[in-house]
Amino acid sequence: MRQKVGLRNYGKAMIAPINNYIRMLVRENGWKTCTLFAPGQYYHLMEDIGCEVVQIVDYDKFLHIRDYEVKDCIFDDIDVKGDVIVTLHGEKMYPVNRKYPNHDHVIVLDTMPHNGTCTGPEHFEGEYIEDFGRWLVVDSVIS
Repeated sequence: MRQKVGLRNYGKAMIAPINNYIRMLVRENGWKTCTLFAPGQYYHLMEDIGCEVVQIVDYDKFLHIRDYEVKDCIFDDIDVKGDVIVTLHGEKMYPVNRKYPNHDHVIVLDTMPHNGTCTGPEHFEGEYIEDFGRWLVVDSVIS
């Protein structure tokens, strides 16, 4: 299984390189569907990643998204429906690739320190890291 970890800057122009990278990964891996974890108000930025979003999971009860599951991706049991799990705000939670080890992952993290940060690049030590300036993309393969 492949995992990708990308560090993001939100805003249409800022996230474009990450979206392009995710689109490339979608083509390379043949993913047809994806599950979005913790997209927050930025879920719309992930609509053009090259695969159909079949499930959105976020604990924020005030999101204005149709048909999303109000669950915690770490503490609640989730039946993942997508071929790949795309996680935004990955820095604010336990590494989802450890909670869901049998799935492909694209994990987007912010490197800027703020309260609530609990996962950073150091949690993916030894993995291939692609540098996007302030943002990184970590490539790991589960055997």
